[in-house]
Amino acid sequence: MTFTEIVQEVVARGYDYVAPDRIERWVQQHHQAIEGKYVWPWGEETKEGKAPLEIKDLRDILSVTDSTQERPLWGTQRQWLLENYPKLEEQGNPVWWFLDNITLRLFPLSSSDVKKPAELTAEAEPAMPAEWHGLIVDFAVVDCLKDNDEYQEARELKEAVRADLQEMVSAELQRDLQAPPLIVRTGYYGDYL
Repeated sequence: MTFTEIVQEVVARGYDYVAPDRIERWVQQHHQAIEGKYVWPWGEETKEGKAPLEIKDLRDILSVTDSTQERPLWGTQRQWLLENYPKLEEQGNPVWWFLDNITLRLFPLSSSDVKKPAELTAEAEPAMPAEWHGLIVDFAVVDCLKDNDEYQEARELKEAVRADLQEMVSAELQRDLQAPPLIVRTGYYGDYL
């Protein structure tokens, strides 16, 4: 479904009296919320190049590698680097990366912008698989119900949609059936005898 079709679906569910710009805002908000909640496989991208490397459209950082030296760079906090290396302008081979506000920086050099998933335009489709586009519609309907003071129905629908979102997480993010499940035990050694 495109952005326009998602908005039309919300209206078709009986909310034609709600101002279209409000429905469009809710759809955009819920699209952003779903896309930003997890590191979805359709949002992953690999960038290659020599350091310093300019990276555009970055949201989450899974790993940073210096391909010229064939080694991973370690993520750290800017404060830790300042305590150990007061001048972050030092020259040399990068070893660490850190986020400085909305900028990814390598120690010693390089920067790139970090931004959210793009807003949907009229004919654009969300990047998520089509079978999950209905989640955006359902979340927008929750807002319509709250706007109409139907709080009980809104709570019930929101719980149902959250369950559907968990199904999406299971289907899209938990695909590794080869690895055994991890069992974590807590307590003392003798508790399990």
